[in-house]
Amino acid sequence: MIDDIKGILELSDIDVRRLELMRKRRELPLAVEKLKKEIAGEAGMVQECADRITALEAENKQLEDTTREEKDLLRKSEDKLMHISTNAEYDAVHTEITGHKNKINAIEDRMLSNMAELEKLGPKKQELESRLNNEDLTQKKEMLIQLNAETAALDAELAVEENNRNEKMKSIGGNFVRVYERLQKNRKNGKHIGVVEDKSKICSACACSLTSQKYIEVRRNNSLQQCESCGAILVWKSE
Repeated sequence: MIDDIKGILELSDIDVRRLELMRKRRELPLAVEKLKKEIAGEAGMVQECADRITALEAENKQLEDTTREEKDLLRKSEDKLMHISTNAEYDAVHTEITGHKNKINAIEDRMLSNMAELEKLGPKKQELESRLNNEDLTQKKEMLIQLNAETAALDAELAVEENNRNEKMKSIGGNFVRVYERLQKNRKNGKHIGVVEDKSKICSACACSLTSQKYIEVRRNNSLQQCESCGAILVWKSE
């Protein structure tokens, strides 16, 4: 029975370490994801800028082809002026010429707007690319590597503690284990063990005073005792 009580204390110590490791393990993915987003954000802005440049250049090339077509149509319409004989024909050809000129002017305005944007995007892309290699981003990448290493290390520590826990449970009496496991499942604050000392005569898990009879039974240290207030397993700590 004394060995069971000692084992429960050791099991509790293992679980305290496990809980702390699991807490750290839960926090790490958040930090990793934050860094990944920051790094990806920098690269994403470069790609967005590059994509815009490609789109504008492609549009201007298409506009150049359209301009040539419209100028060719304009020239043909102007040639018709030499062969018309009525006012109606003149008005129709003049309308064609005006339409082609308006299209050409609109296309050229669009091309000029695209060229002005391209002139700004070139330096912007260079600036963004330089930021991809700056010290701050390099530090973030190094931090990401470090966090991934910490994650792997925590996983390894957790595996060790899980193994320690399984082995320790094999050495403890079934009744102690059942009560302890029930407490661990129902109480998330980690306070499953209440230490009782002669100087205090209280349960350390909930700080409630023990009855005289309960105190005597705990002090005997030869049976499973639980706090009547919080249900924690009570163990005696001698001076």
